[in-house]
Amino acid sequence: MDTETTVPALPEALLQVSDISFRIPDRERSLFDGLNLRVEAGESVVILGGSGVGKSTLAAMIFGLRKLPGLQGNVSCTEDSVLLLQEGAVFDHLSVGGNIKLVLNRHGRSSTDKDICDLLGQVNLENVPLNTPAHNLSGGQKRRLALARALATHPSLFYFDEPSAGLDIDNVRDQADLIRSLQNKEGIGIVVVTHDPLLAAIAGDRVLLLEDGRFHEIASYSNPVDAQSSDEVRRRQTEIEDGVSGRLGVDLSGSEEEGFSLKSLMTQVGSQLESLV
Repeated sequence: MDTETTVPALPEALLQVSDISFRIPDRERSLFDGLNLRVEAGESVVILGGSGVGKSTLAAMIFGLRKLPGLQGNVSCTEDSVLLLQEGAVFDHLSVGGNIKLVLNRHGRSSTDKDICDLLGQVNLENVPLNTPAHNLSGGQKRRLALARALATHPSLFYFDEPSAGLDIDNVRDQADLIRSLQNKEGIGIVVVTHDPLLAAIAGDRVLLLEDGRFHEIASYSNPVDAQSSDEVRRRQTEIEDGVSGRLGVDLSGSEEEGFSLKSLMTQVGSQLESLV
């Protein structure tokens, strides 16, 4: 009897970037050269890259922020996706509660004090009075308020642009933990563009390097990534290790595991921190 093998269908992608090529006029090399990216629900993808590699252009392409003449390839993104820029989208002239109420009302959703407090609780701002002027918040609090405003729209994907820029180490850890909690509780897809190795290590299921017009996998949470094929990938892995070690003040030397795994790295961090308590 003949049998048919059924191949399981891939989950629907929240963000799909397929075979993108793009060249900036007056530049010899293409900015993107066969660029591919897929992000699914409940997945957190961190993007690293140096200056001028196309990180800002990537966001502009995905969210249609500006025209890119000559762009080739396909981009699809869920309509309810949200782009969160470094400083967030907070109205300083409004109160904390007023910022969220404005968004809820625009989307025709209930905007009682309880609704607002529920959203603030999701971003660890439940102890901030609703009548607090937004301009009195710290930088970290403003970013969490911007995130609460975004959550009010019920997005399926968040795209964070340098969410830890200018924050101290405690706020970076809080931001990373918050991104993780959103992913785990809400099943939201996450993209994080950052230079911060600690944020990348805590928040990412996958860490990708944007270089030479393409993405190169640097790290995965569950599967060790071998760097034998690329000196640059290994250099970036070392930057993550050294950055996490330096910022947390722990010794991560001596690992004998083959390949580079975020799970192994953060297990080492956890044991080191416990020994310091």
